[in-house]
Amino acid sequence: MRKSVRIALNQSNLCVGSISSNIDNMKSGILMAQEMQADIVVFPELSITGYAPDDLLLKRNFVRENISAITEIVEFASRKVPVLIFGCVGIDDRRFNGAVVASEGNIISQCGKASLEVKGLFDEKKYFSGISKIDIFEIKNFRFGISIGGDIFKDSVMENEFRENGVGLVIDIASPVYETGILDKPYQDMESLSRRTGMCICQCNNVGGEDELIFTGGSVVIDSNGLLVSSGKVFEEDFLISDLIPKFPYEIKRIPSYEKNKYICEDVIKIDLPEEPKREIYPKIAEMPSGTEEEIILAIKMSIKDYVRKNGFKGVLIGLSGGIDSALVAALCVMAVGRENVLGIMMPSKYSSEGSVKDSEKLAENLGIRTYKTGINEVFEKYLEILGPVFSDFVPGNGKDTTEENIQARIRGNYLMAFSNKLGYLVMNTGNKSECATGYSTLYGDTVGGFAPISDLYKKWVYGISAKINQMEGQDLIPVEIIEKEPSAELSYGQKDSDSLPEYEVLDEILYRLIELDMDVDEVVACGYEEETVKKTNRLLRINEYKRRQEPLGPKISTCKFGIDRIYPITNGYGR
Repeated sequence: MRKSVRIALNQSNLCVGSISSNIDNMKSGILMAQEMQADIVVFPELSITGYAPDDLLLKRNFVRENISAITEIVEFASRKVPVLIFGCVGIDDRRFNGAVVASEGNIISQCGKASLEVKGLFDEKKYFSGISKIDIFEIKNFRFGISIGGDIFKDSVMENEFRENGVGLVIDIASPVYETGILDKPYQDMESLSRRTGMCICQCNNVGGEDELIFTGGSVVIDSNGLLVSSGKVFEEDFLISDLIPKFPYEIKRIPSYEKNKYICEDVIKIDLPEEPKREIYPKIAEMPSGTEEEIILAIKMSIKDYVRKNGFKGVLIGLSGGIDSALVAALCVMAVGRENVLGIMMPSKYSSEGSVKDSEKLAENLGIRTYKTGINEVFEKYLEILGPVFSDFVPGNGKDTTEENIQARIRGNYLMAFSNKLGYLVMNTGNKSECATGYSTLYGDTVGGFAPISDLYKKWVYGISAKINQMEGQDLIPVEIIEKEPSAELSYGQKDSDSLPEYEVLDEILYRLIELDMDVDEVVACGYEEETVKKTNRLLRINEYKRRQEPLGPKISTCKFGIDRIYPITNGYGR
């Protein structure tokens, strides 16, 4: 009769570089696993250091602290859980992205990640060597193998090695990065692998915001028939406990030390487990977001919360303009850090409409946040008084232009940063991707801020997500007047965004093709868009790279985020 094994997956929200707090997090998970009588307890990729440590890995003391922490957590788990598996920085004669397998207070194996990531913010090949050594473990009446960062799904050689050597369970520790449209992909990959091989699959994931990256969570347990046994929440910490009965082939060849293809597989490592009666458990399957808009809301909410918490800010402040962008950012911040930690600053000028001020006040009342109103007219007039004669000397007869408009935005930026310095609050930038792409912003003005929650959302997404929040809340949390009004920077009388840009419905479609699909101008025109509009949009995209390099970081949401997935040279003579 085949016996079951009880596995605990700790879906952890870790902090890069905070080794002591990460260890505390792991200790709590080990105690929970002990209480639930788990045979194997698993933590995510780079649990000790957090993912992704970047150049911290070049600091010798940091790596040494990682090694000390490995010893500490292995000793702590002794006599609490039979088998402990976690991610760390591994060291032999090379540095590698590793996984420790420990039992009875002893490290019995250190595996390494083979398929190193080179996309996006974290270039693993800069810091790690790929490790092609496979260890296979025998426990109770089955065998299991370790995969790191989805190695098993990327490499058919590893899959074949596991199959040929009787592996009935694959434990993958990973850090899946969020972008729209791929939340279900890990489930599909695991179900496909299980049905193809007859192996059970457990994937234990990181979760949380880390600068621009959002780790999704969504850890999962799949049985040998490709059926979902248990799954963790997305965008939240979670703890999964499951009983599995992995298969064990009747005929299996003896595994000598040998090298086949690129992987080295040594003799099977046997682990003895005590036989004891276990309490009944009830595996859970977490509910997924209802659609793309809800998952984006949850992702940005977690990103804001973690950035504020992990960086020690007391709260957040937002310049409330009466527009849709600042309204959405304010609503997301309230969801993330609580209304008591959000401050709205209203800074009207003589060009601000009465409706914009009233709309901001209504928004603040709906959200229940504190506000402060301070006009900029007096300071603006002083700027003009001082600089006007200087401008006339250099440009005789020159009238007002965008220079005066930008001064207003920069005054507001100064106000916001002054509040930030005095209160210890983080300024939330309110720019969206459509504005970032076209440079429709004032450098050192409305580009100020420490975090830009919606900087990877096109304007059409801003409207859609605002409406979704109102639907989720069952009320017009974001006033309908704000959602329906004509977008305007209100830096001159009667100003509208459409005076400078194509209508957002058209602009966003063109930008999507130029950025996400990486089309050339002629290809976009062939999709049915006016050539002059496409060329204008492409020019704005090209000449504003210098602005984007100086704008605040924000969470990656799309498949092609500025600064992570798309970097063009600033000094660039290529105009097509």
